[in-house]
Amino acid sequence: MFLAYIVIFFVLIVAYSWLIEPMAFNIQKIKAHVPGNNARVLFISDFHMGRGRFWFRYTLLLRKIMAVQNENALDAILLGGDYLDFDIRYLPQLEKFVEELSRLNVKMYAVLGDHDHKKIDPELIRNALRKHNVVVLEDELVDLGSWRLFGAKELRFDVEYDVKKNGRNVPDGTREKIRNRVREMNPEIGGTPLIVISHNPDAVYFRQIPAESLVIAGHTHGGQIWPLTWFGYRSWKFVPGGTFGSWSGRCEIEKKQLIISNGVGCSAWPLRLGRRPDVLVVQISG
Repeated sequence: MFLAYIVIFFVLIVAYSWLIEPMAFNIQKIKAHVPGNNARVLFISDFHMGRGRFWFRYTLLLRKIMAVQNENALDAILLGGDYLDFDIRYLPQLEKFVEELSRLNVKMYAVLGDHDHKKIDPELIRNALRKHNVVVLEDELVDLGSWRLFGAKELRFDVEYDVKKNGRNVPDGTREKIRNRVREMNPEIGGTPLIVISHNPDAVYFRQIPAESLVIAGHTHGGQIWPLTWFGYRSWKFVPGGTFGSWSGRCEIEKKQLIISNGVGCSAWPLRLGRRPDVLVVQISG
């Protein structure tokens, strides 16, 4: 009898993790002070469109975004990468989602993630985004008048960040070695505080990012499944390629502000447990 209860409990947990929590989008409203910058932006990352991800999930997400826009106009929608989960067959789903977003008539800027390079030609992703007037930034800076935005190139496919081992890109050495590698990279960013979007939060270690800037990233999923959040920060075996492991939240790093989103999708398994997907609405004032 006890075993039966265990099985039922396990089935309920899996059902909740598959059917309920992945659609329980948390709209996080955040205020950030960045000198010389004034904007209201929405950040969404880690879509991972693919097998086992119901389209209804994304229609619900679109409704949430529309409600945010109707509440108070956005200056931009920022997309943080990882649009597909390895399978190019789901590219039309991404195009449909971005087309619906474009109906809001809000400027959109995007960076690519590591999954947009794995088993997928990243140019197909770029074209799908550009088709609906999304500006794809790869180590590029744009001046938007009242605020400045830098979009970072995906780090995991930069030879200065990772080395090839057995045909796969994997972290090389300790966290501090990776931090030092990023510190030595030299993207042209500029000398005054600005907003940085990056799929990988390790971009916060760019020396060229001025103090008081705001870096917004995804990639970690907050662990996606609760036990992995604890293990993921303590063991390389669970780290999704970077020094922050499976951590998400807000902190200050080397005099720069960093916000890591849980993302809106699921990688590998279409499950979430104890780590709700989130949409960041950031009110930036300077």
